[in-house]
This record gives sequence, structure tokens and C-alpha cells, in this order.
Amino acid sequence: MKKLLYTLVFASLVFSSCDSVLEREPLDIISDNIVWDDPVLVDAYILDVYSHMYFMYNDYDTNQRQRNNIYTINAVADQATNGRPNQDVVVKWQAGLLDENGGLEQWHYSNVRKMNDFLEKMENSTIAEDEKKLLIGRIKFARALTYFTMVKWYGGIPIITESQAIDAPLEELLVPRNKEQEVYDFVISECDALINNEMLPYPSEARLGDPTLYVAQALKSRAALYAASIARWGTVKIDGLVGIPSDQENRYWQISYDASKAIIDGPFSLYKKSDDIVENYQQAFIDEDNSEVIWAKYYDGLKVNNDWSVDNSVIGAAPGWMTENICPYLEFVESFETKDGVIVPWDREAVTNKLWTFDELYGNLEARFHANIWTHGSNWEGFDPVNYYNGIRAADGEIIRDGIYEGLPVMGANYRTSGRDFSGFSIKKGVDPNGDLNNRKGKNMKIQFRLGEILLNYAEAAFYLNKEAEALDAVNKIRERVALPLHTAIDVEKIRHERRIELSFEALRHWDLKRWRIAEETISKSWTGVNYIYDFLTGKFLIEYKENFRTSDFDEKHYYFPITPGRIANNPALAPENPGY
Repeated sequence: MKKLLYTLVFASLVFSSCDSVLEREPLDIISDNIVWDDPVLVDAYILDVYSHMYFMYNDYDTNQRQRNNIYTINAVADQATNGRPNQDVVVKWQAGLLDENGGLEQWHYSNVRKMNDFLEKMENSTIAEDEKKLLIGRIKFARALTYFTMVKWYGGIPIITESQAIDAPLEELLVPRNKEQEVYDFVISECDALINNEMLPYPSEARLGDPTLYVAQALKSRAALYAASIARWGTVKIDGLVGIPSDQENRYWQISYDASKAIIDGPFSLYKKSDDIVENYQQAFIDEDNSEVIWAKYYDGLKVNNDWSVDNSVIGAAPGWMTENICPYLEFVESFETKDGVIVPWDREAVTNKLWTFDELYGNLEARFHANIWTHGSNWEGFDPVNYYNGIRAADGEIIRDGIYEGLPVMGANYRTSGRDFSGFSIKKGVDPNGDLNNRKGKNMKIQFRLGEILLNYAEAAFYLNKEAEALDAVNKIRERVALPLHTAIDVEKIRHERRIELSFEALRHWDLKRWRIAEETISKSWTGVNYIYDFLTGKFLIEYKENFRTSDFDEKHYYFPITPGRIANNPALAPENPGY
């Protein structure tokens, strides 16, 4: 099976652009009979479209926006913060200061235009019909995924499915917003068309990296889950431009349930290759020979580099100015269960009153803590252990913060200092030690859909469809892999807790909190970090708290992002603005 790398393989396709209501731009300057009748050029065109879907990837390139999207969405929930405090958008977002001008936008109509033009031009292509159908399917899937991304951010948006001519009358270009429900229904109907007409291949017939029929099912599972949640917990406003009527809830739960079941009954299985449950879980996000992955982007570490490993590794594995860029909060660490299946928050005062080893403080936590989180004392290839201490307690009890004490540096070799805010924790999940990280050449895959998520989508949908036994079984499959005690009964909080831990740092938690409409109380808090002080006499460590390490705020209006005054001025049909802005 040939590995597909989403690279720009055609330097000859040159795109120009001009401003317009929805970011109009001429498609290309190459004769149609060269492009649309040549499968190689058509394939290259499709790769270009996918390369501009910035919301999915974490590539190391000059596109800082592309890199920051994935950081920011992982740093504006209740699990972690961005370790780069100089990023104004992140700071503004965390502080609840997003105003009518928005920030980190996901307005992708320039790419939608390329997709619509492609679909129109391919109607007259002389490429064989079977091959053409699959080529069209890849673009229709990309368009559905793009609309799903935008509806998550803005609610109702214009559904544009035809190529807009540059010289079209202005009234044809001033496209109004569709209702939020109409956009979700469009995404789901596009997935249905792909599945029912077999416009995407089965996994065994696809190049690695191409979307398949099961990828369309995965998008359908996720989109319908979000729509059902909005129908249940959201509020319909501005005539349905935001919100979904409550009488649609069960219909969407059923759609998500059915799509999830189709995947669960398919060729996928939870990754289980090692008897070491920590190693096994860690490898599930690195090993490309992976029965759990439904869809991922793959990298060669040469032409296309993954930035995730570079920016989330420890100092020493990569240059110090790049590492530990997402820093989990202590409150997230406290949410992990013990091996016995119990959540035991720290007794904050008691913890500071004794010396600890890593095993004493963290050793009894479940496997996913050790697979997902680095902290002082964690093991990692080449580091035994990771040294995150920031100070030494001398033999006389004095805490020394600078210089050298008895031949030991007072700051651990892996402690983050340069231009970063460090919580005492960093992310191990998805970090691959095998890439050339010193030269910013990470090569581990970036998973977009996996069976673990689908099982939890299935559990949630099943629960609200009164299929509690099926919900329980799905959640227990997740727990069984990491050797946690199986639940004997299921409820909403157990499902939500499992999502919080299992899907952490996969760019999903922020959206879960928003679709459940609990972001206001969950995000609006002051968060805690820790400092470790190395005790010279015992080799153990003391804990110091970084109180108010981050303070974040979430306002009701932030369940939707603003359309923005600029866009509305450019196209008055986009009015009214979303509530609260």
C-alpha cells in the first residue's frame, strides 16, 4: 500500500487571488483540457485542497496560523494551557476577551470555492467514470468536513455548492446564512451520498491517507453527535441561525448511533500490541500499522514534517525554545483515576508537607496518565528520569534557586525557562522519539478519526436513545484496554469522564464542553501548576503550587464565534451578527 503524503506535487498549478465577498479567487491559469482530463493533475489538485484544510493538521512549515490552530484549541478548555504566553490570540481567548472581531478564524470559503469549481469542471472530464467518481468523492468529503468545521464555530453559515463566477452579478454573490440545522443536515447528507454511492474506497483499496467510506461514517458520527447535543442543550436564536430545535434531538442521536455502529462492526479494533498497557497506549498514537486508526495524515520527516513531536517533547530531545508548548493543569492531572478506578484529588496542604518520589505521588495512577503526561520523574527514552525540578533544598534546609549546589545545577535539565510559562507538566501523548526533532523533522502520524472516539460517540448516542447496556459495553471496551475496573452501570458523568481522559489533547475537549453547554462553569476558573524542589539529602522532591497559573473565562456568547463586522460589511446578507457581539 503506497503511503500518501499530502504534499504539493505540482509546481505548475499556479493560483492567484482577489478579494471578494467570500474570498473569491480565480481557480487556475492552466487550460482545462490539461488539468481535468489528466488523473495525475486532478489528484495533485485534490492534494492542494487538502493541504489548505489547516484546521486538521500540525505541520512544521512557515504557516504559523496552521500550527497555532491545533495548539490553541487544546489550550482553551479545562485540560491545559499553551506554553507560549506571548501568543496574543490564546491569551485573549483564555481571558474571555474575544469580541466582535473574533480571532483564529475558520472561514474557509476560498477553499470551498476550489472544491465547487472542481466538482463543476469534473462533470465534463474524460477520465474513466469509476475513477472520476472516487476523485469527486474525495472533494465532496473535504467540503463536508470543511462545512462541519465552520458550523462548529459560527452556527449558521452560507451553504454554497456552486462555483461563483468572478464576474457574477453582486446580488448572486451576497449569499445569506443558512440555519445551523440546515448546515448540519447538509454535512450529514453529503456523507450519506458518499456512503450510499460508494464514492470513496474501502480501506483495503485506498492509498494510506486517502479518506475512505469509513471516514465518511466517522464524520457523520461526530457531526450528528454535535447536532444532537445542540438540540438538547442549546437554544434556538435569531430565527435558527444558531441553535437546533429540540424535537430534532433523537433523530441526530440515531444518526450518530448508526454511523458509529457501522464503524464498530467494520474492520477496526482498539490498538493492542503490547502487554505493557502504558507502552501499548502510547504506541497507539505513533505506530502507523494500527488497527484503530480510521483516518490520519502521514509524514515522512523529510518533505512533510509533523510539528507535534517537536513542540511537545522535552528539552534535550528537541531545542529548548520549541518544547513543552502545551502544559496540562494540576486539576487535569487530578482527574485521572487510580488503578483501582477511584479519583483521588490531592489534599493540597498535605502534599506540600512531605517529601515524595514519583512512584509515591503518581505510581498508582492509571496507565493513560503515564502514557499521556510528562512530569518530574517520568521515564522517557534517553531520559531516566525527566528532571523538571526548579530549585534544590540544601542539606541545611535552605532552598537554593540559582547556580550550582554541591556540583548539581539547581534547575533540572528538562525544566522550561525561555519565554514560556511551565505548569510542571507536559504532553507525552502522540510524541514520537524517532523523528529528527533537533532539526524540526517530526514524522509521526496525525490522527483525525480513531475507533476510541467512535466507541465513545456510540456510548453517548446509545445512552440518550435508552440503550444503556450498549453504552455501558462501549465505555467498558475503552476501560478494559487500560486495565481499569469495568463499570457495572452507566450514567452521563461516566461517559463524559471517559471522553475527557481518553480523548485528551486530540482537539476535541473544547468542543465537547461547548456542545454540552457547560463551558461557562467548566472553563471559567483559576488553574494551578506545580514546581518541584529537589531534596539533596534524600533525592526526593517537595511540591510548591503555582496558584493562579492561568485564569480563564468563558462567556455565554462564546458558544459561537462572531461573523465579524468586516464580513458583514462586505456581505450584508450575513447579518445579523451572532448573539452577544
